[in-house]
Amino acid sequence: MSLEEYVVEKAIGRGHFSTVHRAVRKQDGTRVALKKVAVFDTLDAKARERTLREVKLLQTLPSHASIIQYIDSFIENNELYIVFEWAEHGDLRRLLRKASEEGTPLSESQVWRFFTQICMGVNHMHEYRVMHRDIKPANIFLAANACVKLGDLGLGRAFSSQTYEAMSKVGTPLYMSPEVLDGRGYEWKSDVWSLGCLLYELATLRSPFKSVGDKDNLYTLFKKISTGQFEKLPTDYSKTLCELVRAMLQTDPTARPDMKTVLQVASKALAAHERAETQAAADSAGDGRRDTNADCFIVMEAVLDKLKLLDYEKGLLRQRNLPPLPRGYFTSESLWPAKAQFQYLYKLLCWLLQLTSSKGDHDLWRLLSPDALDADALSCAQTLLDAIGKAGAPIAEHAQLGPHKLRAAAGIEVCKLLNTMTNVALSAAGFAWSQPQRQAEAEIEDEIEGEADAEDDADDADGDHDVLDDCLCEEDLGDGSLAAPPLHMPLLASSVPPLLWREECERVGPLLQLRVPWQSLHWRHRVALVREHAPHAAHAADAAAPALERVGEAAKRDSEQLAPLFAEQRRIAEASRVPSERLAAAQQHLATLEQELLALEAATAKARDAALAKGAMLSDNSAVVEMQAATRKMRLEAKELAMRVGMLQQELMSRRGQQRRQPSPAVSALKIGGLEELSNDSMSQGDDDR
Repeated sequence: MSLEEYVVEKAIGRGHFSTVHRAVRKQDGTRVALKKVAVFDTLDAKARERTLREVKLLQTLPSHASIIQYIDSFIENNELYIVFEWAEHGDLRRLLRKASEEGTPLSESQVWRFFTQICMGVNHMHEYRVMHRDIKPANIFLAANACVKLGDLGLGRAFSSQTYEAMSKVGTPLYMSPEVLDGRGYEWKSDVWSLGCLLYELATLRSPFKSVGDKDNLYTLFKKISTGQFEKLPTDYSKTLCELVRAMLQTDPTARPDMKTVLQVASKALAAHERAETQAAADSAGDGRRDTNADCFIVMEAVLDKLKLLDYEKGLLRQRNLPPLPRGYFTSESLWPAKAQFQYLYKLLCWLLQLTSSKGDHDLWRLLSPDALDADALSCAQTLLDAIGKAGAPIAEHAQLGPHKLRAAAGIEVCKLLNTMTNVALSAAGFAWSQPQRQAEAEIEDEIEGEADAEDDADDADGDHDVLDDCLCEEDLGDGSLAAPPLHMPLLASSVPPLLWREECERVGPLLQLRVPWQSLHWRHRVALVREHAPHAAHAADAAAPALERVGEAAKRDSEQLAPLFAEQRRIAEASRVPSERLAAAQQHLATLEQELLALEAATAKARDAALAKGAMLSDNSAVVEMQAATRKMRLEAKELAMRVGMLQQELMSRRGQQRRQPSPAVSALKIGGLEELSNDSMSQGDDDR
């Protein structure tokens, strides 16, 4: 793999030592994200290790739909290149900032939808013993196929089977857990804290520990995080969301839920909100109101069921790397850009057209590229509608939809088109349409009563009629309904020889045994079990009676023999009670003395350290020694200066004597000037020495 295999486009992000470019793989035209790191020129050893650790984590961690996919990595021109899956719509931070600026918070169903996908990615990492350690909106990306993906594993940490916590303080302060800030060891629950901060921010569009106006310094921020001080969520959100945020933002890591529990709560909440939306749409349709969005939900509910019958997970999602289709994705304008919706709709319609066409595969797939412009998308929509018009009835009836409506990828017309195409695809796959046949309630009651009467007649013939037979009548629930289906069902005829059936049953019989508590069975089945096993149990009880009598007599003799031993044991226990109490009191007193001794030893050691410190301070005479050395030096310099002054004075007197003998004006002036200059030089030299 080399850089020549990619068409590198503009830079879309920059870091301290790396740059992320948008690129296209020449081999198949796939758009990717290309991260370039100057790993050998500008990075120090620590940063280089972090980058290489990220590559290693990406290579060893199995792929997941909620994690940015690692494609390849290579080194070229002394730079490291990492190829990632392309996330067309940027990161979650930009989306939240835009929503905050426009004053449009996310609905709770959107919050759960985002959060559940993120939890799936983090749970996948934890299952493979990998911590993310830097979960925040900037590291969560929005793909073009309506999927939220977790990325940037640069601070990730892989744990071995013997490692249970980490110590390094890494991450982003707003999302760091208290144990990370305090420098304590931390483990998987630290990611749970970061996810709790993220869930709070999805609901309120701001971090739980960030004040309005960004006035907090790091000290104030760390204090808030360490004490868990944050504003409560608005009352508009459900009790489940508020309680989950509060549980995940516990300062004690052991009090936080684990990742599996968080994922279960989020999944259940998302399913509940989707059911509520579907029910609201159905209620709106039942009331006769023309709520187009509600009609879309009803139609898409049926479309999703039919897509599952067509096994679209295998035929479309895995082949085209798409996530499961959300229920309300094509119902109306959603939070996702229309471009992403049209990309998904185009691929879905191409697949359904392939299933309904007698010619099989077609060339429509390659027409729409991931970065197609609006004009190209409209052209692709028109081409697709032309192909739909040639498909024949009833699909051709939707060819008049228009490219602009198809390009919008939302609305009742689009949902009806999908419904029609899934119907035709099911018919082409051999599915038959028919109304369900339901047996009348009167016939069911007559059938059950007939079976009960037949059982009663059989029991009367055997002479085993008892009070239990009265329980075989219908169970009265107050509304005339029956509590359970009949016990005996009609047999089905089989073309397999009985011998082969017997051999197969003997082979798989041990694997198919199911142990069910008798309390969970219906009362009819329990009565049947009692009737089946009661005669055998009664016969076995009669046969076992003599043996039980012998065992009782032997137990009675043994108890008589053991009675003196039990009395002796009680006497010994009573006699040893007082010494035991004294021993316990002595041990408690000894433990108290040991604690006092440890306290005295600690106080003694502390006093000894303080005395040593004081002694070191008192015995430190280095300053006195330095002053004495400086004094001796000054005395020597003074003696030397006095000696030089005497020599100069003597020389000056001798020169004056010579001048008195034969003075010459010019010479005298010259000598006197030279002598004064020499005297001045000597005096200045003496001053310098001083």
